[in-house]
Amino acid sequence: MYRRAENRSRFYFSRYTETRTRVEELEARVAQLQQRLAEYEPPQQPAPLEEEEEEESSEPMEVEEEGENDPSDANSRVQGV
Repeated sequence: MYRRAENRSRFYFSRYTETRTRVEELEARVAQLQQRLAEYEPPQQPAPLEEEEEEESSEPMEVEEEGENDPSDANSRVQGV
């Protein structure tokens, strides 16, 4: 019984060390990739999205009425006439 407990603890310790080693490798890889990303991509300032949304919403939207859905009119628009 003592031997089983010893084997079990060795097994869990080896799994722990393998996992810990893998985590350290992945953390190092993430740091390396973040550094490469910083080199390729200069810091950008965010564009003012709020102003653009307000400008778009202030323009009236064009709504076609049912009488304007004439097929001949659609064909002339497609042909550029």
